[in-house]
Amino acid sequence: MSSKKTVAALRNDNCWFKFLTMAKMKKRFTLTLCLFALATTSTGQSTTPRVDDTFFTGNDLDAWSTSQPKYWSVKGGTIVGHSTEKVPKNEFLWSDVTVKDFYLSVDVKLTPDNRNAGIQFRSKKTNAAGQALGYQADVGAGVWGKLYHEHGRGKLDWNNRADKAVKRGEWNRYEILAVGHRIWSAINGTLCVAIDDPKGELAGDIAFQLHAGPAQTVLYRPVKLIHNPKLALDDFTEKQLLAELPKKAVAVTPSIPVLTRPLAKAAKASPGFRNGFQITGDTNIVIVGSTNAAESQGHGYLETLMTAAHPKQRLSIRNMAWPADTVYQQQRPRNFFGTTKPSYGEADRRKPLAANMVFVWLGQAESLEGFAKLDDFTKCYEQILEQLSSRTSRLVLITPVPFEDPLGLGLDIKKRNANLKHYTSAILRLGQARKLPVVDLTYSLLGQAITRDGATLSRKGQWLVARTISTQLSLTDPTSAIRASLTGELIPIPAEELRQTILQKNMLWRQFWLPTNWAFLYGNRQTQPSSRDHNDSAHRWFPEEVQSIVPQLQQMDSLIQEKARLITD
Repeated sequence: MSSKKTVAALRNDNCWFKFLTMAKMKKRFTLTLCLFALATTSTGQSTTPRVDDTFFTGNDLDAWSTSQPKYWSVKGGTIVGHSTEKVPKNEFLWSDVTVKDFYLSVDVKLTPDNRNAGIQFRSKKTNAAGQALGYQADVGAGVWGKLYHEHGRGKLDWNNRADKAVKRGEWNRYEILAVGHRIWSAINGTLCVAIDDPKGELAGDIAFQLHAGPAQTVLYRPVKLIHNPKLALDDFTEKQLLAELPKKAVAVTPSIPVLTRPLAKAAKASPGFRNGFQITGDTNIVIVGSTNAAESQGHGYLETLMTAAHPKQRLSIRNMAWPADTVYQQQRPRNFFGTTKPSYGEADRRKPLAANMVFVWLGQAESLEGFAKLDDFTKCYEQILEQLSSRTSRLVLITPVPFEDPLGLGLDIKKRNANLKHYTSAILRLGQARKLPVVDLTYSLLGQAITRDGATLSRKGQWLVARTISTQLSLTDPTSAIRASLTGELIPIPAEELRQTILQKNMLWRQFWLPTNWAFLYGNRQTQPSSRDHNDSAHRWFPEEVQSIVPQLQQMDSLIQEKARLITD
């Protein structure tokens, strides 16, 4: 069939018309997809501003939820939070609408004007009672216009820009704009908040707050909610808002390494070891390391031997070892001996300790990565020595203990210990290069059944380690009584009395070194009522309780010295 006849046949059957129609539809569909793609972000969310008409109808709270409906109502197009009695805890009225990038304007009125309220956004419920976690645009005497992070990071942008703008006891127009991590707010046309907060939530819900406290009424009259808004407020253009964001610092002050933060810089540089290990005069000794170093304070053997060998010197021994520490990473709680004041509370009040001598006991876990990581280990270990040397030049290096298989798990002990010896050799070389004493536990304790799981020292292992350290550092050995105590006999002997006193001191030290409920002490929950005196919310009892341990530790040091003298008298 010729091409002319084919075309004629198509026309006769009306197929040609159908073919052209389908082609036009496909073209229009492709154009629609392109236009849609231009109107979306990389995350697939539409960037076209959209006014939300469902946020608040003005008639009821059908699209809202709360655990205490008795506090909330709608009157004359206004959401009313009201109580004639004391409100036991913060109450929240939650919208069903989730927001990401948005603009919200709300008229707010608070009576009496010395009460407190707030607008939650990008927030979520933390429990069945509807408590909130997330951003809060604050409302109330002294906090109007400030940005707070409820049940989280506390004060974020805390300024007094709204003081002159607020009409106390009257209606106030509150505007909130959130685009990405950038947040702005304004009250009655006065810009109050301009912040770029990379740590903040990018999505969540809106809620209105009725704050805990005396009888009060707060009125919220939502004006407008826009999703994917333009970057503007009623009285500020995009250019003006961007100009108000804090300028990023060009240079950042390097942070103090975590191992040295709790150590004070010595007023006078201490001389290094001249003729091997020696303790002359009263000495502050710090132990850093990982699990075996940390657990040594629970037995007290090493401290007992060191103290008994120096009865005329006052030794203050503080174990700062951390079970998960390696030469590569040492993690601590937020603000732990921090050098800067957090935005939501006070800095760690504890003063860094002066250290005349530091015992460094690292390398056990690191050796499990094998010979391939030996160079990395050596460099990081040397870096730690450099950091600690800024506090004292008297460093004592302790090598890891050998691996075992006491549980019969079929561990390749030969390979593990072969790698461990390479790491021990690296530590020995670094000690030799720096003329530092090195205690070699790796070779000294091979085949002595010292661990409970293959790497963590047993009670017997802790004793043998303490005795090995004592011997290699040439300390005297008044320890027959301690050896007897290992059999389980409760004999009132001087050396064991000394050890028990050291254990009491170590218990106090652990309470000071890592207090329970850190978040309430110096972490991100300092603003919580339970972190403060129930009669005076401005008074924080917890830091004072921790500080009271310092003189107790000093008294224990004196008592330990007295016990040590009894052994030699």
